[in-house]
Amino acid sequence: MANDGKPIVIDTEFNHRLEASIMAVVGRSAPNPTGTNALILRTAMGLARNFGHPAFSRYLRQIRAPFSQDYMWETLRNNTAITASIVALFQARFDPHLVATDAERSARETAVLAEIEEQLKSVASLDEDRILRLFTTLVQATVRTNLWQIGQDGIRVR
Repeated sequence: MANDGKPIVIDTEFNHRLEASIMAVVGRSAPNPTGTNALILRTAMGLARNFGHPAFSRYLRQIRAPFSQDYMWETLRNNTAITASIVALFQARFDPHLVATDAERSARETAVLAEIEEQLKSVASLDEDRILRLFTTLVQATVRTNLWQIGQDGIRVR
């Protein structure tokens, strides 16, 4: 069980995701540890899919958002379905492995945004709603990312 009392489903996919994440941290191609690494336990996201939310939460603190990083990370962990949708939005916008035309990417973004809006209706906490909307807005405002860039040494560029 995770510290939230919910059981963790440990299957082959989970084992691969966890092993890859640990190796990325040990190999220094991923940050260690952030409060968002717990998303690996709760969602199908490995570190590679942990878009830019550590950077986004630090940015929000710099612009004086009234929430601590830990609270923002906790909100992402408490709302894993919405977090996964925000990641899907980020990937629709930037994933170079996604084979899609600009029109198809735009249509996918629109569909994911509608899904996020629908999911936000179930968020009981106004603060959590605000945090999730801030992350969504930051993904929409992002112009480019180096998330998928690999250096000559084979390690992901940070």
